[in-house]
Amino acid sequence: MIVSMKKTCLIALLQDRDSALAELTKLGVMHVSVKSSRESADRSGIEQKIQTLDSAYNTIVSSKGSGKSSSAKFADLDTPALHEAALKIMEKLSELSKTRDRLLASREKLLPWGNFDSSALAKLNKSGINIGLCSAPESVFEELRRKCTAVLIRESKGLSFFAVISDQALDSSLPFVQLPPEALAEIERQILANSQESKKLEDDLASMKKRLHDLSGYKKELMVWKEYLAARDGMLESGKLVCISGFVPEPSIALLSETARLKGWGLSIETPSENDQVPTLIKYPWIAQVVKPIFEFIGVSPGYHEWDVSACFLFFFTIFFSMIVADAGYGVLFLTAAIILKMKFGKKDEFRLPINLFIVLSSATIFWGLITGSFFAISTDKLPPFLRGMKIFTDPDSKDRNIQLLCFILAATHLSFARVWKAVIISNLKSLGQLGWAFMIWANFFTISGLIVFEAQIWKYTPVLYAIAIVLLLLFYVDWRNLGEIFNFPFSLVGSFTDVLSYIRLYAVGLSSFYIAMNTNDLGSMLMINPVLTVFGVLLIFVGHLGNIVMSFLGVLVHGIRLNTLEFSNHMELQWKGIPFKALRELPSGLNKTTEK
Repeated sequence: MIVSMKKTCLIALLQDRDSALAELTKLGVMHVSVKSSRESADRSGIEQKIQTLDSAYNTIVSSKGSGKSSSAKFADLDTPALHEAALKIMEKLSELSKTRDRLLASREKLLPWGNFDSSALAKLNKSGINIGLCSAPESVFEELRRKCTAVLIRESKGLSFFAVISDQALDSSLPFVQLPPEALAEIERQILANSQESKKLEDDLASMKKRLHDLSGYKKELMVWKEYLAARDGMLESGKLVCISGFVPEPSIALLSETARLKGWGLSIETPSENDQVPTLIKYPWIAQVVKPIFEFIGVSPGYHEWDVSACFLFFFTIFFSMIVADAGYGVLFLTAAIILKMKFGKKDEFRLPINLFIVLSSATIFWGLITGSFFAISTDKLPPFLRGMKIFTDPDSKDRNIQLLCFILAATHLSFARVWKAVIISNLKSLGQLGWAFMIWANFFTISGLIVFEAQIWKYTPVLYAIAIVLLLLFYVDWRNLGEIFNFPFSLVGSFTDVLSYIRLYAVGLSSFYIAMNTNDLGSMLMINPVLTVFGVLLIFVGHLGNIVMSFLGVLVHGIRLNTLEFSNHMELQWKGIPFKALRELPSGLNKTTEK
């Protein structure tokens, strides 16, 4: 459920600003609302440090070094020092890159002339033999060689590179070239040294990958510090008083009030208005807690004045996941991996819920794979009887129709449940309009299943459902004072039809996953004609199934989540416009010392 919030304003003496804010961080109950904040050097410094930390992290992740460089010199560094070391390496690499670009440009200029000592030219010029190096199109060179002594050095890309020799002063109009003072061999040596040094630094960066977790933790600490400073700089000042406002969960109001009484703070508490941007704190039912990682991953939250759909989301998402992956063999692999992860990391809070979610999804996948007779897409006649599935989902003559029908039943149930739920929530005459949409969805179900599954045999009472739906919608849903809503109503009717039809994607994606796995098995089996090719056949099967698993996960992200956050949410009239509740947190021990360096 969505926890009720109270809008609060805390008033303290200006001299107690820091201590009051520190006490609030210890309580951890207030989501601070900052409308504007003054600039401060320490907050700007933290923001800059976070930016450079992100840059260092991304550079280390993308580093192409071998990582063979000894990481002992980084092992004893604390995380801030590691951050600084990475920045210095990045700065040095940037300088080396610029130097390399300059050297390559010099090398490009020298290549046509070959390797020679420029000091020898200077000596000849001093002895009275004037030599000038020139470059010009071939036609210009041919004309010049008739007027003076010009020796061709090389021709390249339509240009002639030549030397003009004379015992007189050379004509200043000649197309002279300016060459770097270094010889080509020296330039080549510097480029090689540059590449070797860059490679060493890249190896150093790659060796830091072992400390990426530390850098991530350091960023989280810096973010806590940034939030603290933002709250401090956003406090309103008036004379000798300061004020900080925000939102506090209703169950925590008593604790805040008691603390305010003991500390001598002023405190106002009121119910938020419709116009307030109230953060959303969801208290998940124990059975639906495992869905929390999904919401965090996709970055959505219902608005404060909307509804908690976590239990419904989890139930249907689990079904969608199993039908998209659609293979008990994959489910067994997932469950095995989840159990191993549970044994190794299950006691850590950050891993507990994701692992439990993976166990739930894996178990559902195994169940769906067992009843459909799909186990690594092996032919059912080669499977033991208990893996051959239920006849309604394995009979070649009817299985496709039955799975399609199941998809449409899920669609009608899922979407109509959203409408009925909304009707219960609003509990007024508009509820009849929501029930009208529920009738419309089931009428669409009978139409679609009749056309696709039962070969144009539509249930005879379907027109009655449409009639009831239209009457309820026209009387209790359409706002006849809103011209835009009137014009959009026909499109909404069409949209409800396509919403039901869109659930066929569960069948289509699951079927494509099955055929990819089956063809992978067939191709691998074709190679198993001798021991050498058998190895390649097994490797092909392994890679093929691995790729299919990856594609299945992508299908879940694209289709499984969409059906909940788009189709279902549209019928629930849920906009996912919430701001997650984020209480002001206590600063990690010693963080302020590291950030002030």
